[in-house]
Amino acid sequence: MLTPNNANAARINQARLDELPGRAHVFAAAIDGEFDAKSYPADAALTLKEGARVMLVRNDSEGRWVNGSIGTVEGFSKSAVAVSIEGRVYDVEPAAWEKFRYDFDTGAKKIERKVIGTF
Repeated sequence: MLTPNNANAARINQARLDELPGRAHVFAAAIDGEFDAKSYPADAALTLKEGARVMLVRNDSEGRWVNGSIGTVEGFSKSAVAVSIEGRVYDVEPAAWEKFRYDFDTGAKKIERKVIGTF
């Protein structure tokens, strides 16, 4: 469903999640350094249930899904969420998002990248 803003999407997503039976699992983000809330790639407290539809927001390094792939939560383990994507179930594990600052090193005449925060 397309909505004009994030607030409407959050309201719809919460209503759909509430309709699902079963126990909710909450995954709290570990946020370090400078990472402002507007830049979070997902909710800081992500709540999921079996049967929830999810959109992956990062490409998989093994090419199993891409940013924007849609799946369904099939289950949970201690280290991953099992998600069915196009008929196959994958264990989706936590991943770190990094925020960078770029500075120009005048002596070396090059741009340096520094990690200033992680989510």
